[in-house]
Amino acid sequence: MRSRWYHLTVGAVLVLGVLLGLDTVNASAQVTDPRAGTWKLNVAKSKYEPGPAPKSLMVKVEAAGQGEKVTSDFDNADGTHTTTQYTANFDGKEYSLTGSALGADKISLKRVDARTTIRTDKKGEKVVQTLTRVVSQDGKDHDGDDERHKRSGPTDKQCRRVREAIEARLTVSSFGLWYIGQLLS
Repeated sequence: MRSRWYHLTVGAVLVLGVLLGLDTVNASAQVTDPRAGTWKLNVAKSKYEPGPAPKSLMVKVEAAGQGEKVTSDFDNADGTHTTTQYTANFDGKEYSLTGSALGADKISLKRVDARTTIRTDKKGEKVVQTLTRVVSQDGKDHDGDDERHKRSGPTDKQCRRVREAIEARLTVSSFGLWYIGQLLS
């Protein structure tokens, strides 16, 4: 029969290992693709011509194969909600796009460099917008310059990375504390 100290030590090592593992997974995803993560629009720093700007925008970017899987949730100025989704590789080929407020149904992606990508949205064979997206050197900010075809004026979207790893650490830490409490009781 093992002592409580043995179980306490094993529990603490498990919790520490999981926490370090989460940091490693988070860091490796960011090294692979600087765009990976959740981004929130800073409406005050963004420019929409013609307007109006959305009330809010959250963009979740996940690495997927040689590209990305993206879900964008817009709270539009008129009070409606729009969700846009796609999974595409950075190969210039067309992939399916759903939920576009501009009516686009296809998307293609190209990677210019490690921090810069170009996204082209089409409806049928007609280009409706081209976005040049750049992640800052420190990885905290994301700038999206949007050239909308057949519409006046550019759009400049300023987004800030939302940290998700903190929530995961709190969940794991709570489990670890519960496990240690069970061992001691």
